[in-house]
Amino acid sequence: MKISDRSLFGLYITFLFVLAGAAIAFMWTGGRARPDGWGRAPNEIVFTGWGGPEEKDTFTRLVNEFMRENPDIKVRYVIVPQNYMQKLQIMMAGGTPPDVFYIPDGDFPAFVVKQTMEPLTKYIEQSQVFKTEEIWPSALSRYRYDGKSLGTGDLYAVPKDIGPFAMFYNKDLFRKAGLPFPSAGTPMTWDDAIRVWKALTIEDKRHPGVIDQFGVAGFTWESAVWSLGGEVLSKDGRRFVMPDDPKSVEGFQWVVDLAIKQKCAPSPRQARSFDPGPMFDTGKLACLIAGRWNVPHYRTLNFDWDVAPIPVNPKTRRLAGWSGSVGLAMSRTCRNKEAAWRFLEFLGGPRGQSVQSETGFQIPNQMKLAYTDVFLQRDKRPQHAEVFIPAALAQRPGIHTLAPTNEWLNEFTQRATPIWEGRISAAEGLKQMQPYVQKGLDNSWSEEQ
Repeated sequence: MKISDRSLFGLYITFLFVLAGAAIAFMWTGGRARPDGWGRAPNEIVFTGWGGPEEKDTFTRLVNEFMRENPDIKVRYVIVPQNYMQKLQIMMAGGTPPDVFYIPDGDFPAFVVKQTMEPLTKYIEQSQVFKTEEIWPSALSRYRYDGKSLGTGDLYAVPKDIGPFAMFYNKDLFRKAGLPFPSAGTPMTWDDAIRVWKALTIEDKRHPGVIDQFGVAGFTWESAVWSLGGEVLSKDGRRFVMPDDPKSVEGFQWVVDLAIKQKCAPSPRQARSFDPGPMFDTGKLACLIAGRWNVPHYRTLNFDWDVAPIPVNPKTRRLAGWSGSVGLAMSRTCRNKEAAWRFLEFLGGPRGQSVQSETGFQIPNQMKLAYTDVFLQRDKRPQHAEVFIPAALAQRPGIHTLAPTNEWLNEFTQRATPIWEGRISAAEGLKQMQPYVQKGLDNSWSEEQ
């Protein structure tokens, strides 16, 4: 049988990954060659993740607490501060995976179709600590796979967190403009929101035509499409249906027009010069649609702020958007799966989630905890943290979780530039990109099956 050039290249790349994985394992064990690549003790599991000092401190605390409660298990906690996913891929390819590891929801599809993770359903069914009925449904669905389709079947990761989006707003700028604060309970409609955002958009007095303060930034086009009832991909994730869906086209165009027509949001060119994040930090942006994970940073800002629901389409009034998440998975080749599961259920259970939620970084995956001060933290900003609860229920996994690779999404992003710049309509641009995005989607599934 003749081996193709592509196959030879693939074998070569795999060989390089194996060598790199062995080198990394060699370095991480102090240069001592061990049979399993980590030099694990018989009762030891290796846990890897990333994060800044606050997250490292939180998980160090959790690891120590778990080991006190489970003296028969030792957990080695390894922080990978940079290029985490690249290094995890190398470890997997090199045969030296950690036992328990972070897996972002957007990277989960590529890993699960390669059968690198242990299915957890059988462990969960016997657990008295981790109960799926107590977890946000959308947090669970993004970590399911039935062998053919994502979002259904066995659970392959325990949600470490869920990060819904909300509208963060600068209360000082609302006061200055004489505007009432947005309701925490009833979302503004798009029409009402545009009136507010335009009132909060201010030109530089010294340079007419130059915007000194914008009303809004970060409104995701997926929020608009889904609020209207549109879809991006087919239910099985294999067809790009957006160009043929009038609701999807309308929603995408509405978000584009916030900058092009309404001029209350930064255009792509303006956003390149004025990053919305720093703009909000410095009081140059009144409202920012952003994820819950921003809360610890925003608590350091020197102005008054709060959160409100993302505005909704006036016809449907449907809450919509996407939430971020990171899962906790077990390697399929883990040698001590019972110990790894006990650690996973501790991190994903009420105790682990309570400790993680203290930082303000996330809404706990245990729904009932979100209604307590473990999450609401009434003595800290935001004043209306309860806004994130209906958001967690309504918001979906992001579109980056819908296929094994993001070749299709890269095509979409690149070919959407003329739409964002107002050179062509959403209807025209989506139709033009359809064959290219569909080809990327076909490649995504064919390469991974």
